[in-house]
Amino acid sequence: MSEIESFAMSEEVPKSVESGQEGMVMLERFRGVIQALGQIVYDWKPLVDEVVWEGDYTGILGYTKEEMGTDTARWIHRIHADDFDRVMAEVDCATRERRNYDLVYRFCDKWGTYHWMHDRGVTFVNAQGQLERIIGVFIDITSTKDAEEELRASENKFRSITQNAADYIFIKDSHRRYCFINKAMEQLLGCTESEILGKTSQDVFGDEQSKIINQVDDRTFAGEVVNEIKSLIIVGQEFHFHTVQTPLTYEDGTVTSIMGIVRDITKRKKIEEQSQAYQHRLKRLTSELTLAEERLKKVLAVQLHDNICQELAMMRVEVARLGKDVNDQGVRSRLEAIYDSIEHVIDQAQNITTELSYPALTLLGLDEAIRKWAETEITVKYGIRVDVQDDGESKPLSEDVQAVLFRGVRELLTNVVKHAGAKNVLVRIDRQGKDVMVRVRDDGVGMDFDQEADNTGSGFGILSVAEAIEGLGGRLEYESNSKQGCCAKITAPLVNHLVE
Repeated sequence: MSEIESFAMSEEVPKSVESGQEGMVMLERFRGVIQALGQIVYDWKPLVDEVVWEGDYTGILGYTKEEMGTDTARWIHRIHADDFDRVMAEVDCATRERRNYDLVYRFCDKWGTYHWMHDRGVTFVNAQGQLERIIGVFIDITSTKDAEEELRASENKFRSITQNAADYIFIKDSHRRYCFINKAMEQLLGCTESEILGKTSQDVFGDEQSKIINQVDDRTFAGEVVNEIKSLIIVGQEFHFHTVQTPLTYEDGTVTSIMGIVRDITKRKKIEEQSQAYQHRLKRLTSELTLAEERLKKVLAVQLHDNICQELAMMRVEVARLGKDVNDQGVRSRLEAIYDSIEHVIDQAQNITTELSYPALTLLGLDEAIRKWAETEITVKYGIRVDVQDDGESKPLSEDVQAVLFRGVRELLTNVVKHAGAKNVLVRIDRQGKDVMVRVRDDGVGMDFDQEADNTGSGFGILSVAEAIEGLGGRLEYESNSKQGCCAKITAPLVNHLVE
């Protein structure tokens, strides 16, 4: 879970956001995202055993906010007995080792029914090394478990079709007339075996559907074992079938008949389509969260600069004026110390502002902002030469696209520092029709991007950028070679070509 999600769930909203109408609108939007995802989210503070629940726990589990409880006692009581020891052992070990946990177990709802829940907790440790809180997502995966069980049962039936006859089984003679069908196929067609025997596919299914069936039959009679998925309209309803057809032959290889085993996979296809639709929605929400995070960072940066930094600057001026009016050397020394402290705080606030939203991006544009940031943060600090080139073509970019592109280049250059061992990096910005392409190429040792992300977690930042770019209608591509380094390409649409 990202920091912005935990911010959205927190009851203690920072005053800099709480006082601004824009921040409150953003906060409510994040709470809405949690509801839209249909998830349950919790914020657990182990030091005081305090739990705050958010999300659709009432819709999923039936409990009210009071019934969910404010500590872990009720959560523990509702874990299935067969899962209890395993769950408690893992949570105890994770809290002691200050690490995340990822659990699947059964959890009792208000009416005594157990749900399969996917519980993922992310730990946060304070400056004193204490486990301050755990932010977790509690997802009902009962339907997924049920679907897995259904598919597993279907596969078992396929292995034992001669005993269970769950699939549709038929045999056709050399004249392509049905000479056998099983009970399942009788039920499918709504006819008895005696009504089907001796008939062809055209007689049973009609002209249009028989064309599809005859194409498969032609291949089978030619000696091919056909294993594929076909769709047919039967009695006005569309079915998706997994068909395996094999030729039955004499010893000399002459095909005498064909046998087919057909499985109805309509439900599985619907599950797959629903899963793909869910994945698409989830990617879209991830993209929106990333963009919302960038916007919120910009709001925070503006408020930090316009309010806190300005107040500190006025305090610095006032302290300097007082120092000139005071004759006592001791007092003057203390005022000078206060002045220095204010200077230090201003520097820190400005650094935070830069981290939240790089001001040069708005003032200078994408290429100059990248060039300036790379000079100060990469070249000066690590000695890696970064050459930023632009083709000079007009590239109108929305604020969202510009922010995500800048963040993407920053993440890629940071990865170069961490993993590439490079001495030179080329950042090239070109217009390509309706898109802008940013290429980041280094002369390092190359790397397996996916493996590095899995092993170190360093790929999370750039992967979130990839999700955001994809949500805007762009894409992230990369290639790596041990002799030529790594090249990443970020493509995004220009203004008036954004995906809505």
